[in-house]
Amino acid sequence: MKRSLWVTVTIAVTLGAAFANRRDGIIAFETGNYQAAWHELLPFAEAGDGQAQYLLGLMLERGLYVEQSYLDAARWYEKAVLGGNGHAMGSLGMLYSQGLGVEHDLVEAAALFVLAAGAARLARDESLLGFALHQFQRITLALSSHEQHAAEVRSLELLRAIQAHLEADPPAQQDVRSKISSLPKDDRLGTFTDGRLFVTIDGGKGRYQGTIEFEGRSFPFTARTSGNGLTGTFESDGSTFGFTAELTGESLTFTTGGAAFILQKQTEAVDTPPT
Repeated sequence: MKRSLWVTVTIAVTLGAAFANRRDGIIAFETGNYQAAWHELLPFAEAGDGQAQYLLGLMLERGLYVEQSYLDAARWYEKAVLGGNGHAMGSLGMLYSQGLGVEHDLVEAAALFVLAAGAARLARDESLLGFALHQFQRITLALSSHEQHAAEVRSLELLRAIQAHLEADPPAQQDVRSKISSLPKDDRLGTFTDGRLFVTIDGGKGRYQGTIEFEGRSFPFTARTSGNGLTGTFESDGSTFGFTAELTGESLTFTTGGAAFILQKQTEAVDTPPT
């Protein structure tokens, strides 16, 4: 490929990650707390945050906390690529080179690695640059001269699509923040307690999980939406038990085995019983 293409990409590609570094979710991902990372990053990804979109794609590709899905991973990578995320370009290129979740297409893969290398140069990311160049060189050995030209043309098409996307919807941190603040709040989330029983609820969109802590023991649960509350199950000593949790204002009525507990939502950090 022509060297001028590398220069063009280096100048023109911008990284979506530069404006949208959501520290809580990123730190959770880096420390291996993938459940927290998923729930922290999901609303930002849905609001257009390229770094969050890339990390969700990575979790889907590797099956971290969520069920592995190359198809869904590719969809998040595609969104992040349009935002100029160089790592997403490289990851999507790998999926195309292997035919995972997308059609096997070495021309598309080569074009994405061209963009990833340009983004890496702009960000001075030596690790990404080395990866993208290596993959590009590896793939071009299997391409005919006609296919190499097609990859060059395709990379320019992708570059124009990225530029058009960024011009139409420039990556502004305040814009992402305003989108996040407009998302509907789920009052079911949080920790509810009466001082002895602690119920911590996480999740959303009809599917929830969390822990029930009582007298020094912890019981994971899963639940689904039921009216203004939840219906779910938890396990204890190899047996499965059902429960309901009805929300009224800041109070949660937690019922299991015929016993009902009135719990209050915690608005500040409290000490939970040891597990």
